[in-house]
Amino acid sequence: MTSKLLLIFTITLFIFGMTSTAFAHSAKVVGDFKIETGWKNEPPLVGMDNAIEITVSLAEESDKLIYDMIFFNKMDDSTDKATEKHLSGLADEIEVSVSAGGSKTFLLLEENKENLGVYHAKFIPTNTGIHTIHLYGIIKNLEFEMTSQIETVESSDSTQIPDWIRNNAKWWSDGSITDADFVKGIQFLAQQGIIQIEQTTESSVMSQEIPQWIRNNAAWWSDGSITDADFVKGIQFLAQQGIIKVS
Repeated sequence: MTSKLLLIFTITLFIFGMTSTAFAHSAKVVGDFKIETGWKNEPPLVGMDNAIEITVSLAEESDKLIYDMIFFNKMDDSTDKATEKHLSGLADEIEVSVSAGGSKTFLLLEENKENLGVYHAKFIPTNTGIHTIHLYGIIKNLEFEMTSQIETVESSDSTQIPDWIRNNAKWWSDGSITDADFVKGIQFLAQQGIIQIEQTTESSVMSQEIPQWIRNNAAWWSDGSITDADFVKGIQFLAQQGIIKVS
């Protein structure tokens, strides 16, 4: 019984760690609300258009156990229950700033009208390294202040395939992420000019099933058994056959 519980616990930690690495968003709890911060486009690259993404949702009881609880000042004695109506209209209620390389920039927060509780603040990173997000504002009747560190900004001049692509390949090869998620990473490499892929057949993404040997290649490449060039050859085959679209 003990060994089974240990196995479940280990698997849970693995899944949780994989999700955190893949999305690189930071979450904290303020009263009955969960606030997540991160980059809209990942990985973030120096000089590339991006935005800070803030997602406000109703906190589950499990969230209150997992994430840090932020102290808040209750503005009044209202006992109204937190509902989804409190998730909108926060663009003017929350002040956002980002700090990196010794400089601090205040940003304009805009609400995403299509996704409840999602807000974006446009920002183009000019420094590599870790960026710190600072929020100050009011949700419902709770005045709060929080600081979070989000995914490290990478250099856009690098010609090396980013580590997160290698992680994606490993997770895709063992079925932890979908074909569509894997293809998004390949599209990123092509769009950034990190790898050169010629699309010879007009096709939408995933018009055919990706061959098993490509999945094997991804597993071998992720653990260093084959070279970047060998891995790219397989991706070029997919594009040339019209199985995936890279542009």
